[in-house]
Amino acid sequence: MDEIIARILSGESSAEDMLLLSDWLSQNQQNRSEFKKLKSYWDAEVSYTHSISSELSLERLRLSIEKKEKNHRLKRLFALWTPLAACITALIVITNLYLTKESPEPKESFTYVTGSNKADVVLADGTHVVLNKNSKLTYTNEFGEILREVKLEGEAYFDVQKDSLRTFKVIVNGASVSVLGTKFNVKANTSDRSIKTTLLEGSVSFETNTKRVLLKPHQQLVYNKLTSSVNTRLVDGDEIVAWKDDVLKYKSKSLQYIMDDLSSRYNVKIVILNRELSGVVISGSYEQDESIDKLLTIISKSLEMKWIKKDSVYYIK
Repeated sequence: MDEIIARILSGESSAEDMLLLSDWLSQNQQNRSEFKKLKSYWDAEVSYTHSISSELSLERLRLSIEKKEKNHRLKRLFALWTPLAACITALIVITNLYLTKESPEPKESFTYVTGSNKADVVLADGTHVVLNKNSKLTYTNEFGEILREVKLEGEAYFDVQKDSLRTFKVIVNGASVSVLGTKFNVKANTSDRSIKTTLLEGSVSFETNTKRVLLKPHQQLVYNKLTSSVNTRLVDGDEIVAWKDDVLKYKSKSLQYIMDDLSSRYNVKIVILNRELSGVVISGSYEQDESIDKLLTIISKSLEMKWIKKDSVYYIK
């Protein structure tokens, strides 16, 4: 049975394997509990090793489970995860059939943290998330049972699978974004004063303790965390989410806007000393993988500006 479970978890199973697993799960509660535990820890192991392989030993996985249970927590995951959609769909079906009646278990948290790279994450419901650099996405093992809820720090693009019965909710600092199925972008860096939600398709509801705003496609909502004020405006959605394709795109934006955006994205401080330059409007597309020094040099070639770096601060003059 171990070989069958390994093939199923790795996405290499046959229809016969699925039937054999179904019969095994139906035999008793112990089998169902064991499979649920193995699946949960397998997902974590896969996320950590960046791959899905049937060669990953179940014996080693069980030893890992025993060790982690003694510590009463899961190790945080740093990953670029691209699961196999067919495998996940089959496992969701089996889990719903045989595991929904089990007694409640303690919540387990799964966290994806990005540093200098983006991460592509496919959640258990099929929702595709592109997590920007220096961002964090967290959810629990209860994801998808009643609500589909995740917590975000930083920026992420969501392509949410439609489900009329289960709301998908993104929790950010002091607010939340709720949808049933749509494409949208959320930027909620902890260092920023604002939370920005941009809708590309469908509809979303932005909510705080005192406000609730429905967005339409190509609208961006800006929530000021200090004043609790909310403003909406029409934007170019493709420009807002260009980052997920490793492009920074600006259309008729002031230099001040661009410098503020670069400051946030690269986590650096940029000061424009020549105030006349602040309102200059420019357009351009730049590769996101370029260093901030290279980007400032490129921009300076199209403007009469110079820049210097002093004590980790960039000055535009």
